[in-house]
Formats: sequence, C-alpha cells, structure tokens
Amino acid sequence: MILALWTLWQQGDPFPRALRRVAGVAIYPAAVGVAFLIFSRIVVGQWFVSSGFFVPENKALGQPLLAAAEIGWGVRELSGLLMLIAAAAGLIPMAIAGLFQRKHAGRLIALSLLATAALPWAAFVQGHPFRIRYMVPLIAVEAIGAGCAAGLLGRVRQLRFVLPMCLLLAIAYELRPLDASAPMVVEAQWDRPNAPVRQRVTDCLRAGYHGETIMASMGSLGHYMQEASADGFAIRDFLHEGNGDLWLAALDGPRPFVGWVLIEEKANGGDVLAKLSRENPHFLDGFSRVCEGAGVALYRRRE
Repeated sequence: MILALWTLWQQGDPFPRALRRVAGVAIYPAAVGVAFLIFSRIVVGQWFVSSGFFVPENKALGQPLLAAAEIGWGVRELSGLLMLIAAAAGLIPMAIAGLFQRKHAGRLIALSLLATAALPWAAFVQGHPFRIRYMVPLIAVEAIGAGCAAGLLGRVRQLRFVLPMCLLLAIAYELRPLDASAPMVVEAQWDRPNAPVRQRVTDCLRAGYHGETIMASMGSLGHYMQEASADGFAIRDFLHEGNGDLWLAALDGPRPFVGWVLIEEKANGGDVLAKLSRENPHFLDGFSRVCEGAGVALYRRRE
C-alpha cells in the first residue's frame, strides 16, 4: 500500500487523492486482518497470539542478520542458485528505476512481494524454529525478477530467444516439480511417521472414554483433534484455548473441569500444558498418566 501511494504521488496525483485511491484498495486486506483477529479470538481465546506457542531454539534468536541469512538460504534451497541469481538480476534494476525515475515508479509495486519475508524474519529473530515453508511466498517475487531479467537482456537481439530458453532449462533443472525429495515435500511429511503412533493414544482414550471433557491445547494439538474425528471425537469434546475463561480457569488446575488431559511434550519443546506441568508440580494432581505416543501423553482423572 505504501509503495502504491508513492507511485501515484510520483506520477502526479496530489497526495490526498493518492491516499483516497489507495484506501479504496486497502479496505480489503484490512477487513481480512479484522476477520483474522476475530477467528483467533474464537479459536485460541486471544485476539492475537505472538508468543507461547513455540520454544525459542533458532540460532538466529536476537540476531537480525542471521535471520535474514536463514531466509536467503531457504529461498535458495527451494528454487536453486541459478534462479536466485536470475531474480536478483531483474529485481535490482527494477528497484533502481522505481526509486530514481519518476516514470518507472510503478515498478516498485512489484517489489512489494518482498514484504512476505517480514513474517519469517520476525519469527526467526524471536527464536521460532526454522521452517522452509515460510519462504515459499518469496518464489513469486523470484518469478517476477527472473522475468524482468529476461526482458531486459532480451533487448539484445542475439539474446532475445536464447535467454528465455536458458531460463526455462534452469527452472526444469533446479525446481524439479515432481521431485519427492524436494525440501518443501520432505518438511510437509515430518509428522507422517507420528500419526500411527498417536493412534495408540486415541485407542487408549477411546477404551476408557465415557463422555468426559478432554483438555488439550489447540495451538499444539489441533491436528490431533482432526485425526481423532475419525474415531468419533468432536471439537466440542475438547477444552481448548477457544473456550476462553473456562480454559484459563483450568490452567490453574484442570481436575474440576475435565476427565482427561492431552499434552504435547515433544514438538517445539512441548506445549503450554507441558510447560505448566514442568513449572507447577501440582498441575496434574488427581491425574494419572495412562499412555503416550509420538510425544503426546494422555492423563486420566482419578476418581
């Protein structure tokens, strides 16, 4: 939005008119932002969750330059070095022209896609574990940069057809769209071996379940709740962050509220319930550990 405002002003629009024109577009992402906050409040009980859902373990914790380097490495792994070079060859001239040539100010709008790096950068600086999927949106701006590089160099008559063909060959060689060992595909299957092991926890729960409420963190075990639906469990059977004050009261001691407690003890250093059980030795008073699997532990209330 800021770059669009800059472009309109550079192209001769008075600033108030440029602001009105941009505001007409900005209302849509603003509405999405408001909807996201409402959804967050419903699901996890907070308008915006900025901490508490991971254990800071990234080596880039508190180091902005290292966090940026991690993003660069992730983009290179996803798209390859040749594509990264081709993208830079197009994006740098675009930025220079957009900043210093009034008639080309609109080129800066395409560069706004670089802002998708803000989320992983902020997360890694705060210690969020590295996830290569966070860099996937940056492939879009790579495509724009590579296309612009081909267009700029294609002005040379001898390169008009050779360069695009070389670019297509580089894409086929580096991106390998059907490669089952691609970084994104591999990362997406990290949890796959855990599902059959977690099924044993579900079987254990189902064997002794008589309608009691199950306490579990939506932030860490939302995927488990989805898996458990295949065994007849519904979201209403769980007490989670979206239940607001009831959830907060249960954090002081779950025994009066639930018959079961599910805790993620492994992923990202454990969830909020794992942290509570470590810090407060009386948190699980009245509960017995009955089974575990794939880092998920199940506790049952003692009568």
